[in-house]
Amino acid sequence: MNRIIQKLLLLVIPAVFMTTGCDLHLLPETYQGQGERAAIISVEIGSLNTQLLDPAVDSLEIQIVDVLAHREGSNEWLILNEAPAFLTITHDEDSTIELAEVPLPVGEYDSIMLIIAQARADGEDGWTQIQLSTDDIEINNPILIEADGKLTLSFDLENSLEGSYNEGLVMNPNVLVQAN
Repeated sequence: MNRIIQKLLLLVIPAVFMTTGCDLHLLPETYQGQGERAAIISVEIGSLNTQLLDPAVDSLEIQIVDVLAHREGSNEWLILNEAPAFLTITHDEDSTIELAEVPLPVGEYDSIMLIIAQARADGEDGWTQIQLSTDDIEINNPILIEADGKLTLSFDLENSLEGSYNEGLVMNPNVLVQAN
């Protein structure tokens, strides 16, 4: 009886995907190197304008889930990070962390997407959640990858944070992208 159910599932599951229009090849994936020339890219994420943080905030923490790149003329998004990461930001200096070093096909990319799980602030009363206006930020900024290099995404805190630690912070992420 179990073999019959297994065989039926092998037939039913693909049929469901085909009839619902689910296109599995469009889901984000890591680059597998299918014969295209690739560059090794160091993916970094950081912050700018940390001196503008609310004085009541000792530090900010942003949990990054994914960084994705979209090739011009393609339906695919490529995953640029190996695992979720935390960016900790303080008043002292602009912060930067390296998320990953990944192969990326040479060419032009029209969008970078950053997916955030949460953001929180630490201050005199402890940690408090920062309300996110969105958890996925699509940056439509064309970049050209020609050789090994660096892709830096920076939260511009001056244009990203509204409110205060005591009354509540809202993050409308403004992220700048630079490839070199």
